[in-house]
Amino acid sequence: MRILFRCAALILAAALLSSVATADTFTGTVTAGQTALVTAPSGGILTEWTGEIGQSVTAGEILGHVREARAFSPLDGTVVAIHAQEGDFLSGTTVEIAPESLYTVYCTVKDYVKSAGSAVVHIGETVYLQCVRDGTHRAEGTVVDVDGANYTVETTAGELYVGEAVNVYRSASFDSELAGRGTVIAHSPVAVKGSGVMTRLRVAVGDRVWRGQWLFSSLDTARAQAATGTVAATVDGILVSVQAQRGASVQEGTPLAEIATSLRLHVEVSTEELSHFTPGQVCRYIRADDRHETRRSAIVIQILNPDGAETATIELVPLGDRDLPIGLTVRVEDGK
Repeated sequence: MRILFRCAALILAAALLSSVATADTFTGTVTAGQTALVTAPSGGILTEWTGEIGQSVTAGEILGHVREARAFSPLDGTVVAIHAQEGDFLSGTTVEIAPESLYTVYCTVKDYVKSAGSAVVHIGETVYLQCVRDGTHRAEGTVVDVDGANYTVETTAGELYVGEAVNVYRSASFDSELAGRGTVIAHSPVAVKGSGVMTRLRVAVGDRVWRGQWLFSSLDTARAQAATGTVAATVDGILVSVQAQRGASVQEGTPLAEIATSLRLHVEVSTEELSHFTPGQVCRYIRADDRHETRRSAIVIQILNPDGAETATIELVPLGDRDLPIGLTVRVEDGK
């Protein structure tokens, strides 16, 4: 009886060794199957990003943040009009600012000075203006531009009438030599434009503002209802590529990362080895990072063999192994 048991054991061992010996092994690589893009939800600056290649993510998980664009005042003045509220879509002039200077005076020194020496004016110089008609309208101003014999003055104090002619002096007592003559025009409000969706409004009508002051913020997007600066994973999966760079300027729809929603094993074989695989066949594979060399299962889903090619690609789906790193090497046994 013992001899019979020993014979049976030897026969079973031989059969197992025979089955292992008949299985051919091929080298494969873990690749991404289906993928989904993560894109910038709006235009702005990518101020935060935490996603890394190989990281597992879930749908809705926050990966980064796009900072809103900020609009600043180009001059000192007073806010006289606001044409949008937070949440509104911006398509042009958003805020109007009346300059600190109420009037602009275009002046010339030609024919109004006695000598060339006194005709010179400089940008930033303070001058004094007096109406030609009766001298009752007076103002103080600053030279902001000089072009040969012509120059421009912006008033900082006083009262003038639009359209009247004024004499220009270097002395507040109006008793110095004439430095030119000019014509008064109204100083129009300056328009500050915006685009996208307003997310924050930091001023109100009547506020005095200074050059460089933050007026409002907006996210550059054409979809007012979807305005958001949060970058989130669109699906469950593994990050297989990352294009996002912290601090970079992005536009709405700019690709930031790619998520693999499924994994594949790709095995390259010669055309002579195609007979080892058929669609639907269950194969065994061993991960290169598994020191125990545990055999896992994968199923052949397609064989890619273009006409005339000397090699073919066998594509398999791993069964139950969801933590495979992209690029990992595997050994695939054909199971025959």
